[in-house]
Formats: sequence, structure tokens, C-alpha cells
Amino acid sequence: MRRRLRQLAGGRFDFTLPNVSFSADKIDIQVKEGTDHQDEFEMISQSEIPVRGIVYSSNPRMECLTPQFDGEKVRIRYQFHSEGLIEGDIQRGCFTIVCSQKEYSLPFCVTIGKEYPEADFGQLRTLDDFVRLAREKWQEAYRIFYSSAFAALLQKDDEKLLYRAYERALPCNRNMEEFLIGAGRKSPVHFGISRLQFQIQDIEEEQQEKIEIHKEEWGYTQIHIETDADFLTLDRERITTEDFIGNTLLLPVTIRPEYLHAGKNYGSVVLKSNLQTFRVMFEVSGGEKSDLELWKKKRETKEGRCRIAQLYLDYRFKRTVTGVWANESVQILDHLYALNPEEPLYLLMKAQAFIINKQKQEAEWILSQFKRKSTDHRSPVWGYYLYLLTLMQREPSFVDKMTNEIEDIFRENEDSALLFWILTFLREEYCNNPANKLKAILYWIEKGNASPYLYLEAYYLYQQDPYLLHRLNRTEMKIMRWAIRHEALTKELAEQIFDLIPWNDGFDKVIFSLMEAAYQSAPKEEYVEKICSYLIKGQRFETVYHNWYEQGIELNLRLTGLYEAFLLSMDEEELVRIPRIIQMYFQYDSALPYKKLAVLYRNIIAVKEKEPEVYQKYRRSMARFAMEQLEQRHMDDDLSVLYEDMIGLGFINAEIAIALSEIVFTNKLIVKNVDAVRAYIYHEQLEEPQIVPIVNGSAYCSLYGKAYRIVLEDVNGYRITNTDCYRTEALMQPEKYMQKCRASAPENLAYLVYYFEKHPQYGEWNENDEGYFATILSSKELSSIFRKKMLPEIIHYCRGNGKEPQLAAFFKTIDISEYQGENKRLLLELLIEEHMYDLAYEAMGRYGMDQIGSAQRVSLAGYLIEKYEYEKEDVLLDLSYMAFQADKYSETVLEYLSRYYFGPEKTMIGIWDKARQYEVMVRDLEERILTQVLYAGNVTEQSDQVFFDYEKNGGTELIELAYLSYRAYEYFTEGKKIEAPVFKGIENRYLADPELNDACKLALLKYYAESGQVNETELKIEDQLLGEYIKRNMCFAFFRKLDKSLIMKYHLYDKVILEYRAPKGTHVVLHYSRDEDGEDFITEDMPEIFDGIYTKSFIMFFGEMIQYYISEEEGKQIKVSENSRITHNEVYSENDLSRYNLINQMIISNTLQENSALFKDMKEYKILSKTVKQLLTVL
Repeated sequence: MRRRLRQLAGGRFDFTLPNVSFSADKIDIQVKEGTDHQDEFEMISQSEIPVRGIVYSSNPRMECLTPQFDGEKVRIRYQFHSEGLIEGDIQRGCFTIVCSQKEYSLPFCVTIGKEYPEADFGQLRTLDDFVRLAREKWQEAYRIFYSSAFAALLQKDDEKLLYRAYERALPCNRNMEEFLIGAGRKSPVHFGISRLQFQIQDIEEEQQEKIEIHKEEWGYTQIHIETDADFLTLDRERITTEDFIGNTLLLPVTIRPEYLHAGKNYGSVVLKSNLQTFRVMFEVSGGEKSDLELWKKKRETKEGRCRIAQLYLDYRFKRTVTGVWANESVQILDHLYALNPEEPLYLLMKAQAFIINKQKQEAEWILSQFKRKSTDHRSPVWGYYLYLLTLMQREPSFVDKMTNEIEDIFRENEDSALLFWILTFLREEYCNNPANKLKAILYWIEKGNASPYLYLEAYYLYQQDPYLLHRLNRTEMKIMRWAIRHEALTKELAEQIFDLIPWNDGFDKVIFSLMEAAYQSAPKEEYVEKICSYLIKGQRFETVYHNWYEQGIELNLRLTGLYEAFLLSMDEEELVRIPRIIQMYFQYDSALPYKKLAVLYRNIIAVKEKEPEVYQKYRRSMARFAMEQLEQRHMDDDLSVLYEDMIGLGFINAEIAIALSEIVFTNKLIVKNVDAVRAYIYHEQLEEPQIVPIVNGSAYCSLYGKAYRIVLEDVNGYRITNTDCYRTEALMQPEKYMQKCRASAPENLAYLVYYFEKHPQYGEWNENDEGYFATILSSKELSSIFRKKMLPEIIHYCRGNGKEPQLAAFFKTIDISEYQGENKRLLLELLIEEHMYDLAYEAMGRYGMDQIGSAQRVSLAGYLIEKYEYEKEDVLLDLSYMAFQADKYSETVLEYLSRYYFGPEKTMIGIWDKARQYEVMVRDLEERILTQVLYAGNVTEQSDQVFFDYEKNGGTELIELAYLSYRAYEYFTEGKKIEAPVFKGIENRYLADPELNDACKLALLKYYAESGQVNETELKIEDQLLGEYIKRNMCFAFFRKLDKSLIMKYHLYDKVILEYRAPKGTHVVLHYSRDEDGEDFITEDMPEIFDGIYTKSFIMFFGEMIQYYISEEEGKQIKVSENSRITHNEVYSENDLSRYNLINQMIISNTLQENSALFKDMKEYKILSKTVKQLLTVL
């Protein structure tokens, strides 16, 4: 710029102006909130002349990264800072480009938006847009759901709260489905099965059936598939909605015949989603007909053998008479033999039935027939035959003989249980010694033989002699349990069992079951005591054993630990009357677990109206117990009753109130979804969720109001929002105690959240609520959503109640970054109002000075300017500028701007005008204004006023001369109106130093010519200047307007000056003709005697006319720009005796036909010419 000033001051105006164009007429951009946006625009010199200059931005958020430029094509980079702005905010402004002799303005508009997700068909702006996308392109929606941009789609607080539960959960399709359901945007996906039963007959090779599945809703579901049959094979273990074609899916099920047995085979395919379960049944008949018959035969045979064994047991247990037993057995054995004619055992068993029923003849016939047909006399069946002979003939010698033969066969068939069973009736050592017999049977049972006939014989021996049962090992317990199962345990054996209980071996379920069965057979009081003792020693306090302890209490048993066991085994869900003996026993200290003691106290409280004396006795113990549990933050259904009772008595202080905050809001969460293992509770007011385990279908959680979301999670990480899957039960009524609790613990978050959800507006508050304000505004445990809602309410309350100083105390702990829009503006303005300027300045520098009002900007700027002692700070300068732009300023701000502001001319002049009103020193500002004005070539009447003031205050000579020169040049070359003080300044400088540039001198000379009257000094200057330019052969049309004396002096009276203006450097050609008919044109170049001014002088006589036209030529291009004529009808002076004037007089006389005057003038002209010729000779 200094270079240009020197050029102007030296009278150099030969600047070729570039023709500048911009890549855009206006900049419109969208910026995502909280981000910086960089871009650029181009300036192009169409005339290929380098353009040089500077760029200003009117908006501090719009930073120009290329503030200076130079070139034919330049890129101006800029960066917009959006931090502190929110969606919907609009920032406007303009770039002011000051370049070679011109100032341009490029407006910009910035719209702030969020980072919205992009889908294939465009940008998503709402959750409804997302739902439409999910319906059409689920996987694309899934990608967006787990992107950072998804949250921008959520408008409602409830939706945002729900999304918090899913953005941190396991990323999966099912969780996205649950979110959409929870947000009320879709229904769950249900599916149905077209056919639930399949019946397939006579399958001999692999066959495939298809289960048709229909889904009834768009979305995602996952169906797990399994089968319980080997002959059914599936090609997958699960299906999803992606597997469906439309709304239908055909699930193939392969039936594999190699896994089928004869007859009917049953199996099922189970299809299970998180909401539904279907079981599709398959009934398949497979194999050859012979296989089917064989299977039926095996089944009937097995059923028959079982029935025979049961009949025999009933007979031995004397539940049926011999005849009935025999007849029914014979019928079954006949059927078995018909099914298995190759099996002689059934005939022999039939013979035994006849023998026992004393039908010897029928038995002999069967035995004889068997003997004839039998060929293997060493088989167990032959041994059985020999045994039956002993039953027919009881002669001892015969029996011994048969026994020996059976023994021989048994030695060859040692694993035959049949032969062993027979020998238990024949061997003398067994017959004479039951203990030996029992020992042998026990040995066989211990080896793993489970024959009911052996169990029967063993039990029979115990029944005959209970003392044979002298211990309870595993085998003995097997036999006793077998007897119990067959309802055959005798009273005597029951008594023996109680005598043999191993008291020191710990609890054994088998032994306990024996004791229970034994008691049923022999119900005695002493046995109740033994059972209770056994349970207590084994530490068995489950609810299932409570009835035994209850019996013990009813029988007044004096058994250590019985009372504790009674309470420990009580069903915690039931309210029962506590026996008085228990009440008395636990009136004082107890070692019971707190949960069981709570059960006792709850039951006492439940009947306090009926038994007030018991309640009074326990009152102190219960109060002490309640306080202990409160300190440990224990809570369940029973304790809630106890707490409410104790709190109702008025036991609340600060310590208790704090403890109660974790108790009083407890709700029992009862979960119906058996797969859920934990629950997440998201409160709108709290930053982090509450996570509680789900145990046995329930959990305990704190709920502070209605603004919450409960989300269940299963072991796989899937989350469920369906409210049908759970319900909540409040265990206490917090509203009853809220006033006392809040008064005792005013800073407690639980009470804070509960209270302010019910009283969210500042009009409902009073001075008792003020203690919460600091916590609300600064606690990181509270959610930003809650704090944002509460901030304006707190500010309104404090302003309306004169509590602004209290607000100021909070600001040091507030994180302003969490607040947006109006909330942030309120905070910043309050900081300034409370004179916390440094905090406000720091926040403003980060979030933008547009976040505060213009009045606050002035206040803040004034403080900071004085603090930094008027040192230049860019942010502070922008702050002062923005305040001024809003027509808000102070003397301090104006002085600061006057010192440092550099920007568009209009703004600087505005600052200058206001600053002068405050008598602020503006010299530096004036110098910047004038420098920029001259550089941009944008001089105006307003800049003239700045110049006059600058000149008056003693500006620098270079700037003053440059300004005067520029104005003079404009006046002279462009004809602009200039105020008189400008010419006065030129005149003074000329008088001081005549070596002034041509622009100033010519403008001054022209000014004198056009002013009409001049004084003596001015006339002298006219004379000097005119003489100078006449000598320099620079004649201008305005010369004819100068004083007549000068026209005569410099012989301008006979001159007509044709003046033409064109761009500097143009080739201008004059074409003129003096002929009346306009022929014989003369062509000559018009000289450029000053920038863009072309002249041609003609000597013309009165009445003479010259026709002319002017062309501008460039190469072969010719442009005719002016076509006219010049006439001369002026007689300059009648007293002029010059030959030129005489000729003019003669022309006039001739025209008027005044011949006498014509002759007179002709004579004078002749005499004058002769005289001149004689006096003026050629040298």
C-alpha cells in the first residue's frame, strides 16, 4: 500500500485495472455442529493482470486463512469455526476484498446442522426416516444404527434414553430390533407354523418333509431349531428373517430310516424365538412288516414279564390270595409262551404257579412234557426244572439229590441269577441261617443285579428279623428304598432304621428319605425329634423341610437350634403367625442371618394390631436391627416393612437420611423372562445406568420417578425392552418421608432426582431447594440432559429472588461445554453480569462471542482492554468489533478499535464517526482509512471528511498528497465533484512548491476555469499553469473558460479544441472535413496529452464548420465512437484589431450584406497585412 501511496503522490495513475471475477456470487455452506469447516473460493483476473490485495471477514467465526493475495488466479482459503453453535443456527457475514483500486464484497451464509447419517437414497433426518430404511434395507440400517451419526435422529428424550441402553450393548440385529420395538416404531416379529403334526407311514428310504413358517411383521427375529429324535435331521440350527423369501420359509426336515425302530417312532422339531415356541410333532412308521411284528412281540414280552413280577410281589406281600395270583399269572404266562414258543421258562413258571396253587396234576403234565422235549440238562432252565421237582416231592433225600445236581449246574453257570435264587431255597446253609442267606443276596445285589426277586427275598429276611438290618450301607438303603417304593416298609423296620441313622456323617438325601418313609410307617414324637435333629446337624434349612421344624415346635421339643431352624426354613413370601415360643425366644439378641430375622420381624409387625404386647417387646430390638441393616444398605421385601415401621416412628437424622436414600426408592423387579440375568435401569437424570443382577426371577433396584427405562439382558448379551417381560413393585412409599429426609440430607442425589422430577419448574421452588443448585449444575453423576433442563430454571429462580451472587459461586465448578444454545448464552451473560470476566473471556474464546449479547460484549471488552492495557489481542479486537456492529460501544471500546481495527472502509468510517463524538484520538484510524481508500480507489465524500480531519490534525505529507492527487485525478479525468477544501489544499501545496504533479495542477487550473471568478492570487496561478501547459503543447477544451486576458495573452481566441476521452493507451483516429458537402476527409491520429484525454486544435473563422468522426482502432478492428461537427460562431472581441478578427468581421458583414463595413474591413486588413510584412521579415 505504501508503494501505491508514493505512486499517487508522484502523479502516477497509470494503473491498469484488472477485471476480477469470483468463483461464486455468494458462499452458502452447511457445517456440522462442533466442527471446523475449511473451503476456498477463487478470484480470477479476466484481463490477465495480476491482482493484489487483502481480505477481511465480517464474522469472527469465519477465519480467512489467505488474508493477502497476489496473482492472476488466486485461491482464498477460509475456515469456519462452529464450536458453541447448534443445529439451526445461521451465521451470516461477508468477505471484503480490497484489491487494486477496487473493493469487493462476497457474502456468506453458514447453516449449522448435525452429522446426520447418509443412506443410499439420501440423508436421514428423523427416526421415521430410519424406520423406513430398516424396513427396506435392514443391513444398511444396522450399519447406521451403530454409527456415531445415529444419535442425531433422536428428538425425544425418551428415545435418547432408550438408545443409551443399546449403543453400549452387544452389537447385533436383535438388539436393534428391540430398540425399534421399545421406541414404539414397530411390533415384535411373530411367526406361525402351517402344520404342527406330520404322520409318515412305512418309510423305507430317506425322505424329506418341509415345515412351512410364516412371519407376520417386518423386522428381525432369530429362531433356534432343534430336534429330540435321531431319525430327524435338520440342515441348520437357527434361521433369521434374512432366510425368508417374502414372509415364508420352508424348513427341510430329513427322516433317516436307519435310525427308526419297528412300529411307530415319535419325535419333534422345536422352533423357539425370544417370544414364541412351537413344537412340530412327527409320527413315523418304518421298517419291514416282520420288523414291526418283532418289535411288538418284544414289547409285549417285556410288559408280560413285568406284570408277572408285580403279581409275585403282591402275592408275597400278601396283597392278593394264592388263587387269584395263580390264575392271573397262568393267563399271562400262556400269552408269553404263545409269543415265545421256543422259550420253555414260561411253561416252568406256569408249572410253579400250579404247584403253589395245589394244582399238581396240571403241573405234572407240564413237567413231563418239558422233560421229554429238553435235551440240555446242564442249562439254568434244567436247574429250574429240578427245583420244581423238589416242590412236587418234598422227601429230604430227593431234595438233597436235586440240590446237588443244581449245584453242579450252577458251578458251570456261576452268573445265573436264576440258579442262585433257586439255591437260596435249597441250600441248607441258607435255610438254617437267614443271616448267611441275606449276606449272599446282598453280595449279588452289590454286584449290580437288580432282579426284583432278589430284592424281595432280601427284604423278606429283614421283615422276618428286623435285627438283621444292623447297618445302613448303600446296599441296605437300596433294599429299604425298594421296599418304600413298593409301600412295604413295616413298623418294625422303620424303628430299626431310626436306630441306625449315621448322625456324624453329614446330611444324606437318601437317608432322609428313609427317615421320612419310616416315620410314615411308625409316626412317633421321638422320630420327629430325630428327623429335626438330623436336619439341624446337616444344616438343612430349605423351605421344603419347614414342616418338620413346625411339627417340632408344635410338639414342644427341646432341641438345640430348633427355633432358629424354624425361622431359617420359613417361606419368605408367606405371612404366617409366629408361634409364641419363637417370639419369646428371639425377643433379645439372635445369631440368625439378617434376612431370616427380617422375616420374623415382618411377621411380628404384620400382627401388631392383634398382638400389641409382642410388638412392644420387640420394638427396641427391631429398631436397633433396622438401623444396623440401614447402615449396611440391605434391602428386601421383609426389610422394607421393617424400615417403614421404624421410620413411621420418627427415627430420622442426617445419617439415617443418607442411608435411606439408597433404600427408600427400592422397587422389586419381577422378571417373567427366564433367560434374563441382569437388568439395566437408565434414569434420564443420571449419567450412568444402575445394573442389578436377576436372581430367581427377581431383582431390587432404585426408581426415582417415571423418567426411566428398564432393559433386561440375557446371558448372550441380548437386551429386551418389552414391558410385558417384567413388572415393578415399590417396597416403600418415599413421598411419606421426603420432607424429613431432604431436610436431613439436602445434598443427596437420590432425593434431588426424586424431588425435582416432581417439581421441575422454578415457580414451585423455595429457599429450601437452593441447597441443591450447586450439585445439579456440577455433579458428574447427573446427566447432561438433566442439567440442561435445570439450568434455565435455576437461573430464572436466582434472578427472580436476588440470588445472582449464589449463582456466581457455582460457575467455577460448571463445565460450560455441556450446555448449548440459550443455556450457554445465559451462563456466559451471567458470568459477565457477575464480573467474572476472565472465565467469560476464556469460554467466549472457545465457543464464540456470538454466544453473548451486545451489551455484555461491551462490558467484557471494556474490562479486558483495560486489563491488558490496550495491547492488541485478535479475539478482543473481534469482540469489540461485534459489539460495535450491534451499535453497542463505549469510549474504551471505540478507542481500542481506533487503535487497531482494520477492515472494510464503511466500518472504519463508522468507528471514526462515533469515536470523534467521544473525542477519542482517531489519527491512526484516519490514516488506515485513507490508506485503504486510496489503495482500493474508493474515495467518497465521507472519506473527504476523514481527510479534512486528518489534514487538520497534522497528517503525514505522503498520505495527504496522495489523497489530494487522487481526488484531483478523479476530478480532472472523470469529472467527479470535489469539495472546495480539496482544491484549497492543492493550491497551498502549489504555492509552497510549484513542482506539483500534473493531476493536481491541471485539476486546480480546471477548477479555476469552472469557478468563473478568481482573485489575484488565483489569476496569477492560472497564468503560470496555462503558460506551462501551452509550452508543453497540452491544450484542453476548458482553456477557453479561463480568464479572457489569458486567452488573449496566449492566443487561444482563434483556437477550437476538440477533446475526446477514451481508455488510456487507446489508438484514437480523427477523421474530419472542412468541405461543406463533407467530402475529402482528412485522417490523423489524435495525441493523448493526458491519461485518457485526446485533443486536436483547429483554427476556425466565424461561421466555419468542420465535420468529423472519431474511431478507436486496435489492429484490424475499428470502432467509430463519435460522429459530429464543429462550428465557430463566436466573435471574441470587437476591439480586437488582429487580422484574424478582421477576417471574422468581413465574414459577418458579407453575411449581413453590409458592403460599406465589408469594404472598410477589407481596406484595414490590407493595410495591416502590408505593415506586418514590412515589419516582420523572414530571417
